[in-house]
Amino acid sequence: GVPRPLVASWLAALRRAGIAAETDYAARSIKGQLTQARRLGAARTVVVGTESATLRTPGEADRTVAHDDVVSRLSR
Repeated sequence: GVPRPLVASWLAALRRAGIAAETDYAARSIKGQLTQARRLGAARTVVVGTESATLRTPGEADRTVAHDDVVSRLSR
């Protein structure tokens, strides 16, 4: 499954950097989570896998990044 402590640390780091960040606590499907992100007007979404994460930005190609690089990529 998704490493929840890792996601929590990303949220904290992004928020400290002044970047609005949310996670799904409702245990929705990926499709449901992406729909909710769209409803919230998210500029970017992160799909977290066990080994890496996929950064999704509307109108751009998805980018797969290592877990260690997620916060720095989103902080740019």
